[in-house]
Amino acid sequence: MPKQSTIPTFADAFAYSLDAWQRSVLFLDVMRRRGEQYEENTRHRLLRTC
Repeated sequence: MPKQSTIPTFADAFAYSLDAWQRSVLFLDVMRRRGEQYEENTRHRLLRTC
């Protein structure tokens, strides 16, 4: 039976960092979209009250 290593390899570390980077970009994109929606809704409310 081959001995399994529990030490992460460079490829594992690279895959993890790439995944974390991609998730960060997706999170920031969602936050940007939510911010734009919030500003648009707030702008419409301000225009209705004037």
